Amino acid sequence: MSVNECLVRALRDVFPEVRTKIGQEQAIQVSGITVHLSLTSPEPMIVTSADMLAEAFRIVLKNGAEALLDSNNDLKLWLRTAWLGQDKLQIFIQDSGT
Repeated sequence: MSVNECLVRALRDVFPEVRTKIGQEQAIQVSGITVHLSLTSPEPMIVTSADMLAEAFRIVLKNGAEALLDSNNDLKLWLRTAWLGQDKLQIFIQDSGT
């Protein structure tokens, strides 16, 4: 499984109502939160347990969603993967919560 697939799997675990096909660049509305996705192509593959990686992402996303719902800020969540070099990948998860 690719890193992008693990990230999308975690997103769907936190927000089960996300049923649309997830593209590389898009913004979706879910539970009052705008989720901005920017997923690199070609999809980054990593040698690890897909279940464990998806679970780690799920925990971070759940934390972000909870912070958003407890704040008065504009409810936004950003998920991005990007190549920083031939063998370096950045996984960026940010929320606008407190």
